Amino acid sequence: MLLLLFAPMYGILAAVVSKPIIDMGWDAGIAIFGLRPMDLIGVGLPAVLLIWMASSAAGRPRPMQFLGIWCAYLLCSLLGALMMAVGGDMVGSLSFMFRILNGFVGFYMFQTYFADRDRFKKLLLAMLIGGLVPMLMGFYESVTGDLFRVRQGVGDQIRIAGLYHNSIAYRYFAYITLTGIGLYWVYFTPKSQLKKWLLAAYAIIALVVLYRVYSKAGFASLALALLLGSIAARRILPVLVLGVVLVTVNSFMAGEVFDEVSTTFLKETSVLSGEEDTDRLFSGRVGGWKSQLDYWSDGTLENKLFGGRGGGRDAKGGGHNDYIRALLQTGSIGLAAYILLLAVLGFRIFQRFLSDQNWLNTVAAILYCMWIIDSIGLTPAVYTHFQWYVWGFVGLAMRGVKGLGDDKRKNEVVVPRRVRDLKRSPE
Repeated sequence: MLLLLFAPMYGILAAVVSKPIIDMGWDAGIAIFGLRPMDLIGVGLPAVLLIWMASSAAGRPRPMQFLGIWCAYLLCSLLGALMMAVGGDMVGSLSFMFRILNGFVGFYMFQTYFADRDRFKKLLLAMLIGGLVPMLMGFYESVTGDLFRVRQGVGDQIRIAGLYHNSIAYRYFAYITLTGIGLYWVYFTPKSQLKKWLLAAYAIIALVVLYRVYSKAGFASLALALLLGSIAARRILPVLVLGVVLVTVNSFMAGEVFDEVSTTFLKETSVLSGEEDTDRLFSGRVGGWKSQLDYWSDGTLENKLFGGRGGGRDAKGGGHNDYIRALLQTGSIGLAAYILLLAVLGFRIFQRFLSDQNWLNTVAAILYCMWIIDSIGLTPAVYTHFQWYVWGFVGLAMRGVKGLGDDKRKNEVVVPRRVRDLKRSPE
């Protein structure tokens, strides 16, 4: 926190590096003023950066793009938080509001402090360093079968979770690590062959961890990343090579890879074949969504419009659906603001991606798709580090990073052929 107060850029880097380790202490029983270390960083970082944003021009980007739609979203969230507090859930109210503030601060955080080449490189290195402990721990579990915690997947699948509360942390940290590796490779390609091999090995370790989480969202997000990445690279060969490698590995492992992926989607295929009820879709989440919607419909008119159904189970949940969570916590008006925010940002992200498929715009498009996928079966808006990561890179892509060379094509003056021919012709 001291670094954030006096040197916010280095404080953010320290948070990126330390968050994977801090999150391991979720059940350690250590608390300061009732806040666990992971809660302290989730409250302290947005609070300090908001002070910097309000008090110093150096603490905010100029201009602050999309500030109006973000403020509308924050206002609806604040109304929902006040409704929770009035209902007697003061702790849930504060927890919810700071989670939302992490998204707002995250959107402006990277573009404020890492919008030039040297600082951007420091951010990527922090992501690579921060991923070391969770990725090596997950790889150890995957290779040895010696699990720190057992988390049941679909059927007889056992998901790795390490020292974290659940497997979602592994998946998010794997995303962050792979993003760091990919962007470091394309923008700061190391000349040393040893460094290239180390980055490649690191990527393989992260992919193994991501695979062993056995997540439908993880597999879908990885497929989308490959698709958008191949479009940006304008090359299909890397995807074909990866496909050949995947088939080879699957054959070497006696079909285990494809079998496990198939098992991950077992409930969905069972529903489609008529073997199970639709309530069993998405690991039974559909049934939970119906229950949560019934809970919302039983509320008062004020609750339906402005939310505040934050007592206990709804402070983080909503039946594992971010839109139902928003409906319960911020009401139908807050849900509309959330959807509008996603729509406006999504339109701008893909507008930029289609006009200029540089790697930063590509990453922003991939992360936005990841968010949408996760919002169906999870509640990404309550995970602080995932919000820093997704909205941070989305905001950074919209502003751009000076010195990366992504703007070279934009600065070229395109001279029509006719004009060129006139210039060449003798007078």
